[in-house]
Amino acid sequence: DICVLTGLIPGLSKITGVPEGTSSFTLGSREAHQRLIFLFGRLLGAIARRSRPLIFVMDDLQCADEFSLELLRSFVCDTFLTPLLILGCYRENEVVEGHPLKVLLGKLVVSGARISTLRTSNMDEATVNALVSDALHMSPRLTESLSSIIYRKTDGNGLFVVQFLKSLCDEGLLTFSLLSKQWVWDVDAIVSRDMADDVVGLMTMKMLKLDTNALCGLKIASCLGSQSDESTIKYLGSEYEGRGI
Repeated sequence: DICVLTGLIPGLSKITGVPEGTSSFTLGSREAHQRLIFLFGRLLGAIARRSRPLIFVMDDLQCADEFSLELLRSFVCDTFLTPLLILGCYRENEVVEGHPLKVLLGKLVVSGARISTLRTSNMDEATVNALVSDALHMSPRLTESLSSIIYRKTDGNGLFVVQFLKSLCDEGLLTFSLLSKQWVWDVDAIVSRDMADDVVGLMTMKMLKLDTNALCGLKIASCLGSQSDESTIKYLGSEYEGRGI
């Protein structure tokens, strides 16, 4: 059974000693779904202890398929997984009445499951400064000037803040000084910098700066779905660009 999990969870083989890819398990039938859910549950049960509780995060649940929601239901209802805290993240505006996730949550509440809802919003300026201070390992007092600019540019959107901070490093507007042994930045240059209005625009700008081969690979991968192997991308890339990627 452990072979099934090592084939699905990268790195698990380092703990178990069982090589990856030694199972021919395929997720096709209902029985296969139930077996995999059982194995996941037993794995978490072996890790979680009252003296060492486990936090299990499931992100983007608004896009979850039927199997993922069944996995979530199983974990919540499993009485042997009491030292387990499940954090489920989703975009509330995409989970309307009748959405599979909303239906599941309603059923779990009726069944007596303990569910707490925490609605998050954009960060305030003090929180942005705390994030920047922690990221740069500097005193919050020293990062206030940078954080103030980042907050105004991003309106406190968490993903936007992180990506904007990374883009400042990429463009040399935020650098580490070997002389002072701390991060330094040019306030005027950052203020005058042209930038996208949202995180999607920022990520698009960063992608457009990739070289031709990398962009070609991204275009091909976007047409192949959520998974594709390297050999397929290389083959199609050579056909598309006239050379390998």
